Formats: sequence, C-alpha cells, structure tokens
Amino acid sequence: MPVNAERCPECKTFKGWRRKIQGGEVVLALIVALLSILGAVAPASYTVWNNRSDTYTRVLGSDTIKVDGDPNVPVILVLAANKGGRPSLVRSGRLVSAAAGIGETPMTIANPTDRLVPASGTTIIKLTTLDINTDLKQTDILKKLNAAEIKVILDVEETGRLGGQFIGHPDDKAKGAIIAALVQRRVSQ
Repeated sequence: MPVNAERCPECKTFKGWRRKIQGGEVVLALIVALLSILGAVAPASYTVWNNRSDTYTRVLGSDTIKVDGDPNVPVILVLAANKGGRPSLVRSGRLVSAAAGIGETPMTIANPTDRLVPASGTTIIKLTTLDINTDLKQTDILKKLNAAEIKVILDVEETGRLGGQFIGHPDDKAKGAIIAALVQRRVSQ
C-alpha cells in the first residue's frame, strides 16, 4: 500500500482513524439525514414551545390628559412592549420611590381601552392616582425628586408556554422629576 494513500487500492479499507468506523459512507449518510430532519423540525418545535407573551416596560415620561371634564390630570406614560407570540393584558400599575419618601402607591389606568398589548407589539399605558402613599408634605417630596429615582411596576397577565396564564411584574426606573406634577396635584401642602 502506498504511504500517501488514504485507502487500500485492493480491499478498499481506510487507514488511520477512519478504519475504526465500519461502513463510513452509511454512517455519514445517516448523520446528514438526521441533521436534515432536525433542521426542518427544530424551528417548528421552537415556535410551538415559545408561543407565549413576554412583556417589558419603559417609563417614557409624564403628560396631562382630560378626564371627566378635568383637562389637567397628570399621568405617567409607560410603554408596554410584548416581544412574544401571544397578547398580554395590563391589569394595573404601582409606583414607589424610597428616596423620595413615597411608599408603594397603586395606580389606575387612565386609558383602559389600551390595556391589551398585542403579540410582537406595543401600547402606551397612562397611569394616574388620586392619592400618593407618603407621610411627607408636598414641598419635602418635591425637594427630593430631582435626586430621586422612581420605580413603576406593571401587573401584566401573561400567557406562558403551552397556554398557561400567570401575572408578571415588569418594572422600569426613571428620574423622580417626571412625577412632580402628580405630586403637586395629589399630595397636600
């Protein structure tokens, strides 16, 4: 057998590590067939397994809206984005800022028709409250807001894998100054 030959010209067996694998062409063909099947089935399986909602939030800022004849109701604008394949539903929101002396404050959704977050879509939630959970006076909170951070938490009804439902709590932090109008309107002096 020639020194440079990979295979014996008479008996057709390989030399080196390849001689330990019997029927090498058949094994190679089976491996290629298995990879082809996995390549076709894996994306479809992943889509079925990952068919769920996956919502996250971003605080955008603040604004004022008209509610029941009052043209200057302060709201916090929160973007709810769903990167999943099924819709989710925003149930409620909460606000907290330990640095500004604000305890967990329930927020109501001022635009309830926009609570549904479509699959692979976004919606803007407008949160407001009639009362802020604090023992401090308005002036004390306003002094702290520029250096403080607020945390906005949404309670979102999510669809899990294989259709199960659960409540998620995505949150985001923002500068405390964005709630100044809300504090001026809802905290006594």
